[in-house]
Amino acid sequence: MNRPAIRQATAEDLPSMVRLLGGLAEALGDASAFAADVARLKRFGFGDTRVYHARIAAEDGEDIGIVVYFPEFSTWRCASGLYVQDLYVEGAARGRGTGRALLASALRHAREAWDAAYLRLAVHVLNRDALDFYRVLGFTADPDNRVMLLDGDGLQRLAGQ
Repeated sequence: MNRPAIRQATAEDLPSMVRLLGGLAEALGDASAFAADVARLKRFGFGDTRVYHARIAAEDGEDIGIVVYFPEFSTWRCASGLYVQDLYVEGAARGRGTGRALLASALRHAREAWDAAYLRLAVHVLNRDALDFYRVLGFTADPDNRVMLLDGDGLQRLAGQ
């Protein structure tokens, strides 16, 4: 078995990206809320204003994993960082270093492109395998911050102010 090859995603990878991200949504039990499609992923990742980057892991010619990420900035650190939105490796390909390789590839890109000094991500509280994976890599929970979300009607009300 070959070591997975990691590549920067291109517009030609969009169908595979939708498939892999859909696999993540299904694995988290949230497939009904999954709204990604080729057109929107193309607009936001390969359009005039790129808001995310993605890397794909392939093994024996098959795409088996994905990391989706973008820059962020911390005024406390006065430094740019890397925010990982999604990391997914198909079940049969897990346990062989693919997730670690995807994260490392994204980090190298972020360091080169925007001098990232840290990496942040959120983990679904019920995803024990992911929590264990990140702990092994040295991630710790941030006791001082809680992820907050505003969408739907609340977002519309605020935008209308």
